[in-house]
Amino acid sequence: MHVDGRVDAASDMETINTELILADLQTLERAEPRYEKELKTKRIEPVVLETAKAAREWLDAGKPLSASSIDLEPVRELGLLTAKPFIYVFNVDEQVLGDKGRLDELAALVAPAQAVFLDAKIESELIELDPEDAAEMLASTGQEESGLDQLARIGFETLGLQTYLTAGPKETRAWTIGRGWKARRRPA
Repeated sequence: MHVDGRVDAASDMETINTELILADLQTLERAEPRYEKELKTKRIEPVVLETAKAAREWLDAGKPLSASSIDLEPVRELGLLTAKPFIYVFNVDEQVLGDKGRLDELAALVAPAQAVFLDAKIESELIELDPEDAAEMLASTGQEESGLDQLARIGFETLGLQTYLTAGPKETRAWTIGRGWKARRRPA
């Protein structure tokens, strides 16, 4: 059930973005006095405070940091939420799932972030089916890949992850590692 009694993706995203922006503003408002003290004692470089102030000004304009060109590395320790990559997951019904125009419209709402579209009812049914029947059901809804598989794939891409496989005489394992890691950096 929706809190305000109606489904409006644009309004929902605006509410979420506003909450995230407010959380980042609170974080910066707490950090700036500390940065000012640390700057006086030369424990930090001036760029840290300058970056925090630039980020606050950007957020005050109601825009997420992911849409800015500000180099946030100096304030990385703050873990600012709107600086992180976003994935939007839309739980839509089967009718919307088959409507390319509506899906494109929803994807445009969240661009440049990634959008995943799924029907939770269909996903729960797919889990119960054998692979052949699941593929047939997906085809009947006009999908090539389940929504959960899309979410996993796009999540890996967005987070810069990949799967690393190891095989030995006793076991075969799949490890999640950072994309581009060299073999010597693999997990033990």
